[in-house]
Amino acid sequence: MTPVRDRFWFRLALIALLALTVRVGYIGVAKWSDEVEFSDALYYAVQAQQIAEGQAFQSREHDRPAADHAPLTEISQAPTALVFGRSVLAQRLVQALYGTLGVVTIALLARRVAGSDRVALWAGLVAALYPNLWAADGVILAETLTVLLVAALLWAVYGFIDRPDSRRALLVGALAGLAALARAEVALIGVLAFAPVALRMAQPWSRRLGHLGLAALAGVLVLAPWTVYNLDRFEKPVLISTNDGLTLIGANCDTQYNSADPGLWDIACLPPGSFTEAQNQDQSVVNAGYRHLAVEYARDHVGDLPRVAAIRVARTWSLYDPASMIRYNENEGREPPVGWAGFISFWILVPFAVAGAVLLRQRGRAIWPLLSTIVVVTLVSALFYGLLRFRAPAEVTLVVLAAVAIAELQSRRTVTA
Repeated sequence: MTPVRDRFWFRLALIALLALTVRVGYIGVAKWSDEVEFSDALYYAVQAQQIAEGQAFQSREHDRPAADHAPLTEISQAPTALVFGRSVLAQRLVQALYGTLGVVTIALLARRVAGSDRVALWAGLVAALYPNLWAADGVILAETLTVLLVAALLWAVYGFIDRPDSRRALLVGALAGLAALARAEVALIGVLAFAPVALRMAQPWSRRLGHLGLAALAGVLVLAPWTVYNLDRFEKPVLISTNDGLTLIGANCDTQYNSADPGLWDIACLPPGSFTEAQNQDQSVVNAGYRHLAVEYARDHVGDLPRVAAIRVARTWSLYDPASMIRYNENEGREPPVGWAGFISFWILVPFAVAGAVLLRQRGRAIWPLLSTIVVVTLVSALFYGLLRFRAPAEVTLVVLAAVAIAELQSRRTVTA
């Protein structure tokens, strides 16, 4: 390595150490209790323990198979449970390691997008300190791996842009499939980020379509073991999880359309008996029933949908009643001071991100792959409900674009000085 490259990797290592320190410090101050009280985090922690104990993807309380969420988070924590038993603290500390890897991957993505070590180091520093990233890493949720894998996926897409070939197309598809096993909707980011890029390459159409086909094949092959595994366990097909119906029914009822606090998710929307007899039934069947009820409600209130969808999207993007969102996210393990820190830092980064997007366009660099995360986050929020966690894929884009602008500002000040 040249001295310049050595210096880059040394500085990136220091940033990684800072990121790990921040995350472990947050866990030490706010998350040291060896308890999980919140539903999604509880599911991931318990399922990791179940896998370690030889009862993979089974409900601990009910005699039925479990696929309530995509499987990658609990699989990634199974070794921790195998070594440390039912210690949730150990799982949280491992999440901090995954979050640190996410910071490094964001830095490498920024380096590939902007072609600049300076931009990469700024992206890593921002990601290390950004509350909306380290707060998620202190809780056992899918967002930690989502950030890591979305950054890796976009890194692969930009690698394909720079050198389009079959091997890089396969890598894009494989990472998209892997990311979908963390959060299902990330598969759509893979499609939206890669398909326009592949189709616009200056190559014969046969090669363009071939690259798309290879990416799709790789994604399917990564998803196939989980999907096939579920074929014999459930009555109805389960591609990734049995959670979409539950998500939809909790967001489509009177309290989430016409109350004083709309656009969220409410357990009271579920039909009577949902947490008694329904818990013991085949969850693919229950999920289909919930999905049907939610769609019927939405159809009966189609006139309200534009307003409700707008509120959902505004909530996700911190444009609607931030105090309400901070209270709501407290139920998911994000303390109010952390929530406000995330809100303020988000709006500090937004103008820098806009400026960074303009700068990249002026330099002739494709920005659509980065912007695809924003499109998907907005679409998911409109269809389901407003939640800051849904914004996780777009936080990667926000950090990278903001770093471009910060590095440019630093360069101009250096020249002026």
